[in-house]
Amino acid sequence: MHMKNTITPEESTRLLRGRLAGARGKLTPSDAAAATGLPLDSVQEALESLMNTYICRLQVTESGEILYDFGTSLRRRGEKSF
Repeated sequence: MHMKNTITPEESTRLLRGRLAGARGKLTPSDAAAATGLPLDSVQEALESLMNTYICRLQVTESGEILYDFGTSLRRRGEKSF
């Protein structure tokens, strides 16, 4: 029997935000899916949501996967720095 995934995009984003600290702010979509147990499409959606809210740099790993780098602490877009 298959259970339907009932996690909301907001819950996916919150779950992924919590995993960023343990990953030092850097995750590939497959690493994020493995760490959270979320399906890859939910991870992609959550990463896009986080990118819209927080400063993020995209990099490419040696294997060609996209690496999302949010830095050591999440900084909101448009936040004034001191």
